[in-house]
Amino acid sequence: RQCPNLRTCWPGLGATFNPFTSSSRALTLRRTAFVATLSLRLVHNLLTAFFFSSSDLLSWGLPSALLSVLFFFFLAWNLHLVVDMEGSRTVLGRSWTRDAFDAALWGFVVVHVILLGMDFMAWGVLGGMPGYFIWACTDLTIFLTAWVACWDED
Repeated sequence: RQCPNLRTCWPGLGATFNPFTSSSRALTLRRTAFVATLSLRLVHNLLTAFFFSSSDLLSWGLPSALLSVLFFFFLAWNLHLVVDMEGSRTVLGRSWTRDAFDAALWGFVVVHVILLGMDFMAWGVLGGMPGYFIWACTDLTIFLTAWVACWDED
């Protein structure tokens, strides 16, 4: 093999999925937020697939399902980068510590709960599609947080 130490497509991602194998309480909480966010996103993706399959928008079902799978893995990788971040980062002259990134992870959980509630409102009460623009903004925010987490440590 050309890369004998590489055993998976995404090194380190498997350990992030298990919050009970960490050495510290802070890492356990970060991994719990990671798993909670991915679980909520999975529920959203399943509800979206159900919505498209049970409405006249069936032609949107396959592209939506493919994008859901793609963005699920995109989200998993980006959240993994935030969970594994160490130290602090300076953004626009302000230093952001590990605690700020921990708060961001739990903020993503709260945002996903709110957006999932909005999905139920949009489907149940309004009979329409949920706010995909808001979901896209959430994905962009997670990506930007992961991007900053990848910067060199201060």
